[in-house]
Amino acid sequence: MQFSNRSVTAEVFDTLHDNALVVRASSRDEELKQGLASLTDCAAAAKVGEALAERLKEKGIPGVTYFRNRGELYHGKRKALLDKLRETGVKLI
Repeated sequence: MQFSNRSVTAEVFDTLHDNALVVRASSRDEELKQGLASLTDCAAAAKVGEALAERLKEKGIPGVTYFRNRGELYHGKRKALLDKLRETGVKLI
């Protein structure tokens, strides 16, 4: 997950094989931009989480492992994105 002053981005990598990018969603994606008041707030993060979950389901991936960095707090945009992933049925391991 990356939170910048311009966008919210979430990516899933396949660490078992070659660290290839499997799925990516960003608030700058054209289909996600529509209807968002801001590309960087909690609502945008939740929308990115929802889009990421849909793309994971399309690829047949039921769950992902989330590695939290040291000192990283579980609140705000990060919480909104991860909660939306859980709500849409993606298991966080």
